[in-house]
Formats: sequence, C-alpha cells, structure tokens
Amino acid sequence: ATADVSSRIVGSLTVADNVPKPFRLKNPGVQLHITVKDDKGVVIEHPEHVGYRATDYCVEVDDNGFMKPMAEGDCDVVVNVADQYAKVKLSVKD
Repeated sequence: ATADVSSRIVGSLTVADNVPKPFRLKNPGVQLHITVKDDKGVVIEHPEHVGYRATDYCVEVDDNGFMKPMAEGDCDVVVNVADQYAKVKLSVKD
C-alpha cells in the first residue's frame, strides 16, 4: 500500500480581530478564529499543530483557541503554526 503524502509549507497565519475591546472579566469567553495559508496563498482548511499561548495570566486559552478572561491587565495570546506566529493584544478590564 502506498500513502499519498503531501507536505504544505505554511506561508501565513492571521488571527481574526473578533475579541471585544476591552475584554471584560464577565465575558464568557471568545473563540479565536485563525486563517492559515500555504506558500502559494491557498487556505489550509485544517492546519496541524496549532499552538495557543497566553503571555500573562490575564487570559486563559485552551488548545482549540477558546479564550477566557482571568484577571485585569494587558497581555497577548500568541498563536503559532509551523514557523509562523501571530499575536493578539488584549486588555482585560472589570
């Protein structure tokens, strides 16, 4: 049996700017929406190994990109796919 293996190079990563400003502590949470394109500009529908990381404790973000406010303050969520990174700046207020 042969497997059809295709490797796509991730060319760009963007994160939709859908987070309320300011992000209130009472907010139930927001799903981050990302768009990943290959080196030819074609959208990759189901990118593998997407990483989400908060730079500080003002928000919590899970492995699927669902983000909840945790404490007042300013922080970023960093999203990465392959060698591409995108950052979402956040300001959490009461």
